[in-house]
Amino acid sequence: MRVILLADIPGKGNKGDIIDVSDGYANNFLIAKGLAAVAPDEDPNKSKDDAAIFHQNQERQKALDLKDRIDGMHLTIKAQAAPNGKIFGSVDAKDVSNALEDQGVSIDKRNISGADSITNFGTYNLSIKLYDDVTASISVTIEAE
Repeated sequence: MRVILLADIPGKGNKGDIIDVSDGYANNFLIAKGLAAVAPDEDPNKSKDDAAIFHQNQERQKALDLKDRIDGMHLTIKAQAAPNGKIFGSVDAKDVSNALEDQGVSIDKRNISGADSITNFGTYNLSIKLYDDVTASISVTIEAE
């Protein structure tokens, strides 16, 4: 952090000098004791913005890693058959989410698209939104029990 010294500090500088010190030293010692102030060209919210960007990048990387793991995955879901040959009831995003959990992947059912009340047997391609710009595709086969 860049600070301007308001007093002479042995080993650091003289009154009026602008120096770079660690954030902790600046905030917890120099500024707290009134020995320094944030230099005018330093944005005090910059570190908060940098932290937010860092955490967003970490979240995106986790999503990319999860995409590599589940992209192209094939699931089979068993459903009861009605007398007319269709599914008794329907298969929805919650069932797909539960099948993914059985594979060790926890996905919120609201992030699964394309599984809105599947009422016929067959294979369906679904997409899963993992992050703002990260989407994985899986195929789900619905079979009779």
